[in-house]
Amino acid sequence: MRGHHRQSRSGPHLGYSLLSSSTLRDCCERLVNYFRLVSEQGECHVVEDEHRFCIVTRALTDGVAFETIDAWHAFLVRLFRLLHRPDFAPLSVKLARPCPAGYEDQYRKSFHTEVEFDAEECEICLDPGCIDEALIGGNRELAHQNDRIIEEYLAALDKADIVTRVKQIIIQTLSSGDCSKQRVANEMAMSPSALQQKLAQRETTFQDLLNQVRQSLALAYMEQPRVSITEMSFMLGFADTSSFTRAFRRWTGKSPREFRRDMGIDN
Repeated sequence: MRGHHRQSRSGPHLGYSLLSSSTLRDCCERLVNYFRLVSEQGECHVVEDEHRFCIVTRALTDGVAFETIDAWHAFLVRLFRLLHRPDFAPLSVKLARPCPAGYEDQYRKSFHTEVEFDAEECEICLDPGCIDEALIGGNRELAHQNDRIIEEYLAALDKADIVTRVKQIIIQTLSSGDCSKQRVANEMAMSPSALQQKLAQRETTFQDLLNQVRQSLALAYMEQPRVSITEMSFMLGFADTSSFTRAFRRWTGKSPREFRRDMGIDN
Protein backbone atom coordinates (compact mmCIF):
# COMPACT_ATOMS: atom_id res chain seq x y z
CA MET A 1 0.00 0.00 0.00
CA ARG A 2 1.53 3.26 -1.04
CA GLY A 3 -0.58 6.14 0.09
CA HIS A 4 2.06 8.83 0.61
CA HIS A 5 4.87 6.54 -0.50
CA ARG A 6 8.10 7.26 1.35
CA GLN A 7 11.00 7.83 -1.04
CA SER A 8 14.29 7.07 0.71
CA ARG A 9 17.86 6.19 0.06
CA SER A 10 17.24 2.91 1.91
CA GLY A 11 14.58 1.81 -0.58
CA PRO A 12 16.96 -0.27 -2.75
CA HIS A 13 18.36 -1.93 0.38
CA LEU A 14 14.87 -3.09 1.33
CA GLY A 15 14.51 -4.67 -2.10
CA TYR A 16 17.87 -6.44 -1.79
CA SER A 17 16.99 -7.58 1.71
CA LEU A 18 13.65 -9.05 0.58
CA LEU A 19 15.19 -10.80 -2.42
CA SER A 20 17.92 -12.28 -0.20
CA SER A 21 15.44 -13.72 2.33
CA SER A 22 16.04 -17.35 3.25
CA THR A 23 12.35 -18.28 3.47
CA LEU A 24 8.95 -16.73 2.83
CA ARG A 25 8.58 -16.33 6.59
CA ASP A 26 11.86 -14.42 6.62
CA CYS A 27 10.58 -12.21 3.80
CA CYS A 28 7.24 -11.51 5.50
CA GLU A 29 8.94 -10.59 8.76
CA ARG A 30 11.02 -8.02 6.89
CA LEU A 31 7.91 -6.61 5.23
CA VAL A 32 6.35 -6.15 8.67
CA ASN A 33 9.45 -4.74 10.35
CA TYR A 34 10.25 -2.26 7.59
CA PHE A 35 6.76 -1.39 6.38
CA ARG A 36 7.33 2.27 7.27
CA LEU A 37 9.63 2.48 4.27
CA VAL A 38 6.67 1.54 2.07
CA SER A 39 3.98 3.76 3.58
CA GLU A 40 3.28 6.02 6.54
CA GLN A 41 -0.46 5.53 6.12
CA GLY A 42 -0.78 1.87 7.08
CA GLU A 43 0.55 -0.98 9.13
CA CYS A 44 1.33 -4.60 8.43
CA HIS A 45 1.44 -7.68 10.66
CA VAL A 46 1.39 -11.48 10.48
CA VAL A 47 -1.35 -13.78 11.78
CA GLU A 48 -0.46 -17.46 11.96
CA ASP A 49 -2.05 -20.74 13.03
CA GLU A 50 -1.70 -24.38 11.99
CA HIS A 51 -3.89 -23.86 8.91
CA ARG A 52 -2.71 -20.52 7.51
CA PHE A 53 0.02 -17.90 7.52
CA CYS A 54 -1.41 -14.46 6.69
CA ILE A 55 0.13 -11.08 6.08
CA VAL A 56 -2.46 -8.50 7.10
CA THR A 57 -2.43 -4.85 6.03
CA ARG A 58 -4.69 -2.05 7.20
CA ALA A 59 -4.87 1.66 6.54
CA LEU A 60 -4.37 4.00 9.49
CA THR A 61 -5.89 7.01 7.74
CA ASP A 62 -8.73 7.71 5.36
CA GLY A 63 -8.31 8.49 1.71
CA VAL A 64 -5.93 5.74 0.58
CA ALA A 65 -7.03 4.92 -2.97
CA PHE A 66 -8.35 1.45 -3.75
CA GLU A 67 -5.87 1.24 -6.62
CA THR A 68 -2.87 1.66 -4.32
CA ILE A 69 -4.19 -1.05 -2.00
CA ASP A 70 -4.70 -3.38 -4.97
CA ALA A 71 -1.20 -2.60 -6.25
CA TRP A 72 0.35 -3.41 -2.86
CA HIS A 73 -1.28 -6.84 -2.71
CA ALA A 74 -0.47 -7.59 -6.34
CA PHE A 75 3.15 -6.71 -5.51
CA LEU A 76 3.15 -9.16 -2.59
CA VAL A 77 1.94 -12.04 -4.74
CA ARG A 78 4.44 -11.23 -7.50
CA LEU A 79 7.22 -11.08 -4.89
CA PHE A 80 6.25 -14.51 -3.50
CA ARG A 81 6.20 -15.94 -7.04
CA LEU A 82 9.63 -14.48 -7.73
CA LEU A 83 11.09 -15.86 -4.51
CA HIS A 84 9.29 -19.21 -4.27
CA ARG A 85 7.95 -20.43 -7.62
CA PRO A 86 6.28 -18.85 -10.69
CA ASP A 87 2.96 -20.67 -10.20
CA PHE A 88 2.62 -19.68 -6.54
CA ALA A 89 -0.99 -19.09 -5.47
CA PRO A 90 -2.13 -17.88 -2.03
CA LEU A 91 -4.72 -19.84 -0.08
CA SER A 92 -6.98 -16.79 0.03
CA VAL A 93 -7.06 -13.05 -0.55
CA LYS A 94 -9.22 -10.48 1.22
CA LEU A 95 -9.52 -6.82 0.24
CA ALA A 96 -11.17 -4.07 2.29
CA ARG A 97 -12.77 -2.50 -0.76
CA PRO A 98 -16.03 -2.95 -2.68
CA CYS A 99 -16.07 -5.50 -5.46
CA PRO A 100 -15.37 -3.70 -8.77
CA ALA A 101 -18.30 -4.78 -10.91
CA GLY A 102 -17.24 -6.68 -13.99
CA TYR A 103 -13.65 -7.23 -12.87
CA GLU A 104 -14.07 -10.24 -10.58
CA ASP A 105 -12.46 -12.64 -13.11
CA GLN A 106 -9.45 -10.37 -13.55
CA TYR A 107 -8.82 -10.33 -9.80
CA ARG A 108 -9.18 -14.11 -9.61
CA LYS A 109 -6.77 -14.61 -12.55
CA SER A 110 -4.25 -12.14 -11.11
CA PHE A 111 -4.16 -13.69 -7.64
CA HIS A 112 -4.82 -17.29 -8.82
CA THR A 113 -7.52 -17.63 -6.17
CA GLU A 114 -10.95 -16.28 -5.24
CA VAL A 115 -10.90 -12.77 -3.78
CA GLU A 116 -13.17 -11.73 -0.91
CA PHE A 117 -14.17 -8.07 -1.05
CA ASP A 118 -15.54 -5.72 1.64
CA ALA A 119 -13.37 -7.44 4.26
CA GLU A 120 -12.58 -5.75 7.59
CA GLU A 121 -8.86 -5.93 6.80
CA CYS A 122 -6.76 -6.79 3.76
CA GLU A 123 -4.91 -10.08 3.98
CA ILE A 124 -3.07 -12.60 1.86
CA CYS A 125 -2.93 -16.08 3.38
CA LEU A 126 -0.25 -18.62 2.51
CA ASP A 127 -0.06 -22.36 3.04
CA PRO A 128 1.98 -22.81 6.26
CA GLY A 129 3.62 -25.82 4.61
CA CYS A 130 5.65 -23.60 2.28
CA ILE A 131 6.65 -20.64 4.43
CA ASP A 132 9.77 -22.28 5.92
CA GLU A 133 11.06 -23.91 2.74
CA ALA A 134 14.55 -22.74 1.80
CA LEU A 135 14.54 -20.27 -1.10
CA ILE A 136 17.03 -20.65 -3.94
CA GLY A 137 18.07 -16.98 -3.82
CA GLY A 138 18.43 -16.88 -0.06
CA ASN A 139 21.60 -15.20 1.21
CA ARG A 140 21.52 -14.60 4.93
CA GLU A 141 24.72 -12.53 5.04
CA LEU A 142 23.57 -10.19 2.26
CA ALA A 143 20.11 -9.86 3.80
CA HIS A 144 21.50 -8.95 7.22
CA GLN A 145 23.92 -6.45 5.70
CA ASN A 146 21.01 -4.61 4.07
CA ASP A 147 18.93 -4.97 7.24
CA ARG A 148 21.56 -3.01 9.16
CA ILE A 149 21.46 -0.18 6.63
CA ILE A 150 17.66 -0.03 6.83
CA GLU A 151 17.67 -0.06 10.64
CA GLU A 152 20.18 2.79 10.77
CA TYR A 153 17.99 4.80 8.44
CA LEU A 154 14.84 4.11 10.48
CA ALA A 155 16.61 5.04 13.71
CA ALA A 156 17.57 8.40 12.22
CA LEU A 157 14.06 8.81 10.86
CA ASP A 158 12.51 8.19 14.28
CA LYS A 159 14.63 10.92 15.83
CA ALA A 160 13.66 13.40 13.13
CA ASP A 161 9.97 12.54 12.89
CA ILE A 162 8.85 12.45 16.50
CA VAL A 163 5.24 13.45 15.76
CA THR A 164 4.72 10.45 13.47
CA ARG A 165 6.37 8.14 16.00
CA VAL A 166 4.19 9.39 18.87
CA LYS A 167 1.05 8.92 16.77
CA GLN A 168 2.13 5.38 15.90
CA ILE A 169 2.61 4.47 19.57
CA ILE A 170 -0.73 6.07 20.49
CA ILE A 171 -2.47 3.91 17.87
CA GLN A 172 -0.73 0.79 19.17
CA THR A 173 -1.61 1.43 22.82
CA LEU A 174 -5.04 3.13 22.71
CA SER A 175 -7.12 0.05 23.47
CA SER A 176 -4.82 -1.06 26.31
CA GLY A 177 -6.30 1.54 28.68
CA ASP A 178 -2.81 2.89 29.35
CA CYS A 179 -2.17 5.34 26.54
CA SER A 180 -0.51 7.99 28.68
CA LYS A 181 2.34 10.42 28.11
CA GLN A 182 4.40 8.31 30.53
CA ARG A 183 3.71 5.12 28.55
CA VAL A 184 4.57 6.73 25.21
CA ALA A 185 7.72 8.31 26.67
CA ASN A 186 8.79 4.91 28.01
CA GLU A 187 8.27 3.34 24.57
CA MET A 188 10.52 6.05 23.11
CA ALA A 189 13.18 5.62 25.82
CA MET A 190 12.87 9.18 27.14
CA SER A 191 11.32 11.01 30.07
CA PRO A 192 7.85 12.61 29.82
CA SER A 193 9.44 16.05 30.21
CA ALA A 194 11.87 15.36 27.35
CA LEU A 195 8.98 14.18 25.19
CA GLN A 196 6.99 17.29 26.05
CA GLN A 197 9.95 19.49 25.13
CA LYS A 198 10.52 17.78 21.78
CA LEU A 199 6.82 18.06 20.88
CA ALA A 200 6.83 21.73 21.88
CA GLN A 201 9.58 22.27 19.32
CA ARG A 202 7.11 20.95 16.74
CA GLU A 203 4.41 23.29 18.15
CA THR A 204 2.21 20.51 19.49
CA THR A 205 1.56 18.51 22.68
CA PHE A 206 0.89 14.90 23.59
CA GLN A 207 -2.77 15.71 24.30
CA ASP A 208 -3.14 17.38 20.89
CA LEU A 209 -1.78 14.30 19.13
CA LEU A 210 -3.92 11.96 21.25
CA ASN A 211 -7.04 13.94 20.29
CA GLN A 212 -6.05 13.96 16.61
CA VAL A 213 -5.55 10.20 16.52
CA ARG A 214 -8.76 9.51 18.41
CA GLN A 215 -10.81 11.79 16.17
CA SER A 216 -9.38 10.31 12.97
CA LEU A 217 -9.97 6.73 14.11
CA ALA A 218 -13.44 7.53 15.44
CA LEU A 219 -14.56 8.92 12.09
CA ALA A 220 -13.17 5.83 10.35
CA TYR A 221 -14.96 3.49 12.79
CA MET A 222 -18.22 5.36 12.21
CA GLU A 223 -18.29 3.99 8.67
CA GLN A 224 -18.06 0.40 9.91
CA PRO A 225 -21.55 -0.70 11.02
CA ARG A 226 -20.16 -3.81 12.71
CA VAL A 227 -18.25 -1.67 15.23
CA SER A 228 -20.63 -0.63 18.00
CA ILE A 229 -20.38 2.67 19.89
CA THR A 230 -19.36 0.75 23.01
CA GLU A 231 -16.60 -1.12 21.15
CA MET A 232 -15.46 2.14 19.64
CA SER A 233 -15.15 3.73 23.08
CA PHE A 234 -12.96 0.86 24.27
CA MET A 235 -10.75 0.80 21.15
CA LEU A 236 -10.14 4.54 21.47
CA GLY A 237 -9.10 4.23 25.10
CA PHE A 238 -12.01 6.04 26.75
CA ALA A 239 -13.06 5.05 30.27
CA ASP A 240 -16.69 4.74 29.23
CA THR A 241 -19.15 5.49 26.44
CA SER A 242 -20.20 8.79 28.03
CA SER A 243 -16.64 10.12 27.89
CA PHE A 244 -16.38 9.13 24.25
CA THR A 245 -19.73 10.72 23.44
CA ARG A 246 -18.67 14.04 25.00
CA ALA A 247 -15.39 14.02 23.05
CA PHE A 248 -17.12 13.11 19.80
CA ARG A 249 -19.61 15.94 20.25
CA ARG A 250 -16.70 18.37 20.68
CA TRP A 251 -15.19 17.12 17.42
CA THR A 252 -18.31 17.04 15.27
CA GLY A 253 -21.11 18.86 17.08
CA LYS A 254 -23.10 15.60 17.17
CA SER A 255 -23.28 12.51 19.34
CA PRO A 256 -21.98 9.26 17.81
CA ARG A 257 -25.55 7.95 17.37
CA GLU A 258 -26.70 11.18 15.72
CA PHE A 259 -23.67 11.10 13.42
CA ARG A 260 -24.38 7.53 12.37
CA ARG A 261 -28.08 8.20 11.93
CA ASP A 262 -27.22 11.03 9.54
CA MET A 263 -25.01 8.58 7.64
CA GLY A 264 -27.91 6.14 7.36
CA ILE A 265 -26.35 3.66 9.78
CA ASP A 266 -28.64 2.45 12.54
CA ASN A 267 -26.28 1.36 15.31
